Amino acid sequence: MFDPLDFYHLSKQISEDPDYPEQSRRRTAIGRAYYAAFLVSYVFLMKMGSSINSGQIHRDVREHLMRFDTRIGSKLESLHNHYRVPCDYHLELDIDRKMADNAFSLTEEILRSFEKYSSV
Repeated sequence: MFDPLDFYHLSKQISEDPDYPEQSRRRTAIGRAYYAAFLVSYVFLMKMGSSINSGQIHRDVREHLMRFDTRIGSKLESLHNHYRVPCDYHLELDIDRKMADNAFSLTEEILRSFEKYSSV
């Protein structure tokens, strides 16, 4: 089975790769970081017995996560709304290094939050 953490490791590599233009690599890196956090959340919720609607999977994962742990759910929602969506859909924005670093920090917080549930 694919390990979603591989997306996070890839995001860090892409963000530092000078072979790609800055905007492309930052936007792609933030997207992959988001998907690492999203998929770790999704897998966790599925193991906990949640029923996720695949038609609205991103919203459903955030909503289920909010019910389970509001801190993690809020962080995933912030990562989605303030980082992933602007990178994917707001082409007029300049995605700077600080934004990328903030997205990575938020992703790391989300990933670390699941460590306390690792025995589940």
